[in-house]
Amino acid sequence: MGSKILDTIYEDVKVKMKNELEGVKAVLIQDRWSSSVNDPAISHSLHVVFSTYFIASDDPGIEKASAEYCAQLIQKTIAVIQKKYKCTIIGVIADNCSTMKAMQRLIKERFTNLEAYGCN
Repeated sequence: MGSKILDTIYEDVKVKMKNELEGVKAVLIQDRWSSSVNDPAISHSLHVVFSTYFIASDDPGIEKASAEYCAQLIQKTIAVIQKKYKCTIIGVIADNCSTMKAMQRLIKERFTNLEAYGCN
């Protein structure tokens, strides 16, 4: 019973997200952190006006969460968002650690139409 209710709610949320995001301009937020035992995690959210939508979370595992790796995740996530939600990404926000600053430079080189900057 519980899984049917959760499945129904999940499907409803997916439809609502798709309807709300189609055709809008949004900013992609990437957040990278490590647990207390240094297990890395990277998440992606979309920010549109006054709403934020969770998109995905990635576990790099043994892969080093380098600037290149994070930039590739941004590229992959942008492609998914454009295809799934028909949403236009106009910018990327990440924190200000050295890895994210390097990732921002890579994104600016690869996507000249995007702003990429750190949060303050």
